[in-house]
Amino acid sequence: MIKPLHYQDLKVNNQGFFSLGSIQSAAIGIPAMIFGGVIGSKYGAGVGLCSIFTGNLILWAVGLIIISMVSNERMNAIENIKEYLGKIGTIIAALFFVFVFLNWFALQISSTVFLLNKVWQFDTGVQNDMVIRLGAALGFFTSLLAIGGIRVLKWISIVSVLLLLLGGIYILSCSRHQPPFLGFGLSFFAVMTTVLSFLPGVINLPTFFRYSCSRADSCLGLTFMIVYYTFFECVGMWIDLNDLFATAVAGKAVILSLFLILLLLCINLLNIYLASACYETFIPRFVGTKGYAIMGLLGTASYTFIQISSSIQFLLDLLNSYLVSLCCVLLISFLFRIVSNRMPGKIEKWINTIAWLVGCLVSTILKIQNPANEMNFLLLGAGASAMFFLVVMYAEETFYSAKKIIFERFVR
Repeated sequence: MIKPLHYQDLKVNNQGFFSLGSIQSAAIGIPAMIFGGVIGSKYGAGVGLCSIFTGNLILWAVGLIIISMVSNERMNAIENIKEYLGKIGTIIAALFFVFVFLNWFALQISSTVFLLNKVWQFDTGVQNDMVIRLGAALGFFTSLLAIGGIRVLKWISIVSVLLLLLGGIYILSCSRHQPPFLGFGLSFFAVMTTVLSFLPGVINLPTFFRYSCSRADSCLGLTFMIVYYTFFECVGMWIDLNDLFATAVAGKAVILSLFLILLLLCINLLNIYLASACYETFIPRFVGTKGYAIMGLLGTASYTFIQISSSIQFLLDLLNSYLVSLCCVLLISFLFRIVSNRMPGKIEKWINTIAWLVGCLVSTILKIQNPANEMNFLLLGAGASAMFFLVVMYAEETFYSAKKIIFERFVR
């Protein structure tokens, strides 16, 4: 078996719960606030709060199961998937992940330079050229930082978490924005949106949590991450980010710009390291700084030459649905493994892979039929994967149970 990335450092570089939670949380501040603002304006403060709390509790439970899969083996996310899908399914999943991470890398650069443009209001005559150059420079700088390894990401994330937490509290105290209040309750759509928005990241928790000092640190790190998510999603309901960025004065603009750049570094360093798990399992010679630099430069190139268009966004939505279906298959397979008390063999791995691909096919068909739909293709794709898996397992267990009884009672 190929040793995990920095396997030789696992004993001397184990991470406590705060550093683990910080690495996962640092990049989520502004995206979480944007998400919370959308939920608050659409459903009101009462329903938004209840739905966000419920959705994040579900995310915590899913994350705990994902961490439990690899708590003893210290595998990364791709090696964990390989245990359930086999080599062919894992190669397909790894290719999906690499494409998603590279496009997320480009999307984060696009979002950051868009907000920087709102803060500084670049001259329209040179705006497009300046925005692309600024984005490319930020991507290249991130690639250079990635060479420093997980230690660089760790300390940048810890500093960012603390600064962003203070910034969030300050912004909340100064904000006069009030979301509508329509009473307390739950919205199925808001709950599922909360879960599905961050579910792809939860699948990749093993890539960093393999560095954990102990299972207790993993659980506390996950809890820290979920509490951090919840805080900023709730804060987002009481602030107006458009007003915040559009009306920034000189001193405030500098602070906002530094925050945006720091967050960009955190999330894109995270994307680089998550992408590294996708190729290190199969191409070990790219493990380490060489692979980090390549991933960062590829992400920068994808931003510079492709840009995020409607067709790319459509493809990203599809790939996110594929990752949701994959997570569904992994969870059900893991629970089935506990109940049946057996390791997944070759047949089970093929069943898991086919179940995942069935979900991908259903999501693709539904998304093509109704591109504007925001949720059904995700849920029905995951449901199709779960249904296929359960039907096949039902047939398999019934067949082998009947075969065993017939053999023991009649043949003998």
